Amino acid sequence: MKIYCNTFTEHRSLPSSNKGRRHTKTTLALAKHPKTAQISLILFTNQAPTGKKYIISNNIQQIMTKFANKGKFTIRFKVPDVDLFVEGDPMDLTKFLQYLHKMLTNKTIEETCSLAVVDTKPKSRRLKISSRADYPKNGLPDYLEELYYNIGKFDITNKVIRLTRLRLLDLSHNGIKNVPKELNRLPNLGTLNLSHNLLGLGDNSSNWLCENFTNTLHTLNLSNNELKSLPRAISKLRHLHTLDLSRNSLTSLPSGIASLKELKKLSLSNNKLQSLPGRMMRMNLAELDVSDNNFSNAICESVPRNWSFSRITSLKELAAKVVIKSRVPYPPGSIPYTLIRYLDGVEFCTCDKPIFENFARITVGRSYRANLRNVSTNVTVSNNEDLRVPLDLLVCSQKCLSHCR
Repeated sequence: MKIYCNTFTEHRSLPSSNKGRRHTKTTLALAKHPKTAQISLILFTNQAPTGKKYIISNNIQQIMTKFANKGKFTIRFKVPDVDLFVEGDPMDLTKFLQYLHKMLTNKTIEETCSLAVVDTKPKSRRLKISSRADYPKNGLPDYLEELYYNIGKFDITNKVIRLTRLRLLDLSHNGIKNVPKELNRLPNLGTLNLSHNLLGLGDNSSNWLCENFTNTLHTLNLSNNELKSLPRAISKLRHLHTLDLSRNSLTSLPSGIASLKELKKLSLSNNKLQSLPGRMMRMNLAELDVSDNNFSNAICESVPRNWSFSRITSLKELAAKVVIKSRVPYPPGSIPYTLIRYLDGVEFCTCDKPIFENFARITVGRSYRANLRNVSTNVTVSNNEDLRVPLDLLVCSQKCLSHCR
């Protein structure tokens, strides 16, 4: 049994010698000597390629596993008087501790390694598949953390969703029209690249923007997809840090994009945008690219003094507002699909209240505090393009309308 981790050894009798020490990349192995059958713990590092051995039998004073679920544990040996600090993947460490427990309790171990055959070369947690020939004969290894699958067709959804350690998934150049909703089962996925596909030709379903993605996804690339509209459910990705929507055919953006409080990098270049949501003026971005759009072609209106809001709000809309405002989760299967689509279609007033049907929409010109310098530290625009762009304002009441003037 072996794992790849980071370790640090601390001498209890010589505390002054421990200053300045750092964790070292290590192959940690539980091994049995082929002749003496002695069970040992072996540390293979660049400084000790042949391994440093610690006897296990009757030589462990204490094992501290309070933070094992966070990928940390400590082994205190009797001889020598050292503490071994281990950091690594929580799943790997849990399995390692289980095997160690079996050894200490003299239970049968099926996967102990002979000292003569321990492989100290770390397995690559990154895999690139550019053609069918690159696909592993034994299937996708479950320890993968990065997968690049770009062969022109994506047909291995059921195999990918088993990779629970996956942190980066690149599915670009696969002709994907609809994102498989099963992908949101990946519990640790932080980066998803869906660029150079055909999402704009699909059904524009947003059922994949739920469950784990709302908590884990921080980087999303949807560039080069022929998108004409963006799913309003994009506002669910509350931990999104980077969003690339460049080189599509977007004519507008949902107001909910301004609800992405952690968003720092937003690329909207090479689209057909004529205005930006008014709520975007409250965003605090580090990088914003709006080059090569159609802001100069926007048909702008003056803000009217009065607007009719006489229509009575339906009970459905009132209930939906409470669900959105209270952030009540509504995973697939919990309510009828028609209601899920209704809730996913939420827009937001300039006052940040959720709106569905009873609101007014106005596109105002560049004079309305639309300077992009107020939105982002770094702004990229086309040559000779003004930093002031038209805004698409949604208002829920006469009071909000008066604030727009």
